[in-house]
Amino acid sequence: MEDGFHKVVYSKGARYEGEFKNGKMNGQGFYTFVDGEQYKGSYKDGKAHGYGVYTFADKRRYEGELKNGKRHGYGIHTNPDGFRYEGDWKEDLPNGRGVEIWPDVGRYEGGLKDGKYHGHGTSTYSDGTRYEGEFKDGNRH
Repeated sequence: MEDGFHKVVYSKGARYEGEFKNGKMNGQGFYTFVDGEQYKGSYKDGKAHGYGVYTFADKRRYEGELKNGKRHGYGIHTNPDGFRYEGDWKEDLPNGRGVEIWPDVGRYEGGLKDGKYHGHGTSTYSDGTRYEGEFKDGNRH
């Protein structure tokens, strides 16, 4: 495929509108998966890479940085039930510093590792109770 902007419909029904370079998605584009999931943003060598917005079929949404097709860097993930995570990602999991908000439950602010609370953090619950301290593998430590 020549470099430049193209509209492509793949054999199983997925669609892509955007830039190509060296036969791969490169630059800005919009991809609709067969199941209805969508990604709009930057591509590098055929994978989501850079800033973008990913909308899942169940209406979850991620807006932020990606690397080689995975959430990586700073981003915001929201669910239809009101759950929200805002913070650092690595290899598609929350890693680093972040804030999780659970409607009617509470919030957590602090360190995360491989998607679990890890390091110093603060949990504040909807009934007003609060824990501030160390976490390891998702548990108070």
